[in-house]
Amino acid sequence: MVKTKAKASGNAQPGADKLTAWQIYEKALQERKSKDPNERRQACEKGWLAVTLAVDEFLATKGRFVPKGAVDSHTKRNKFLSDLAVDDENVRRMRQLVFDVMDSLHGACFYAGEESPYYDVVLEETVREILERTGHAP
Repeated sequence: MVKTKAKASGNAQPGADKLTAWQIYEKALQERKSKDPNERRQACEKGWLAVTLAVDEFLATKGRFVPKGAVDSHTKRNKFLSDLAVDDENVRRMRQLVFDVMDSLHGACFYAGEESPYYDVVLEETVREILERTGHAP
């Protein structure tokens, strides 16, 4: 597991810069159990935050740095993952997972306010797999 504390970017939750990607993931899992629709939406965004922190730190170990809070951070992340995916099957799979999380949790659930049991699966399984692949799981 990566020992460093991840720095939050974008519209991060207050105090998120003091938590690891795994700790944020655990908070997301707890919030997703809530009956409050706003908490459930926030849980989806926390899942996305955990992914971006883990992936960005992983990319930094490969000499690729995603600018924090930049308008084009999604574009940069995609380019860097795509470049590395050409020769690395692990990154190729991770890139697919990242885009599922971005579309499902960040886009549809958080921004559009949609609700689906699929988002629970994405949060529980897909986010966890990304954290494992990036070395952020315990």
